[in-house]
Amino acid sequence: MRCLIEYLAAQPYEGGALNAEDYELEYMMALMAEIISYGTFCNAIHMGVSDQEVECLLSGRYGVYQDEFSDVVSAFQVAYGEDMLAGQMSAFGGRFERTSEDTSVNVTYPTQEERDAAFLSDWGVKYQDI
Repeated sequence: MRCLIEYLAAQPYEGGALNAEDYELEYMMALMAEIISYGTFCNAIHMGVSDQEVECLLSGRYGVYQDEFSDVVSAFQVAYGEDMLAGQMSAFGGRFERTSEDTSVNVTYPTQEERDAAFLSDWGVKYQDI
């Protein structure tokens, strides 16, 4: 969504007085998805994560076989996610303040007689009779 906001700031809507309709917003979000896809693809080639071939189609568009590219990038994403998760888990304990005083809570539970008396006064029936 941030990409869409930056794109709209760089390329203001013609006229400015009209509100964008749903289909226009969907079009802009699809445009952002394509820009992000091409950016991810270009970065992967530039950083050596992928050696995917790009071909110029007869229509003038560029052709990329996403299946092979997705396989390469998905392995990277899994490894990156596991690394980030391991880092978060190791740092988790240090994110909380530790106190030296005893913070345990003493909980007392009512006896069966106390529970029956409470139910009898509130509901007119003993707890054990339910």
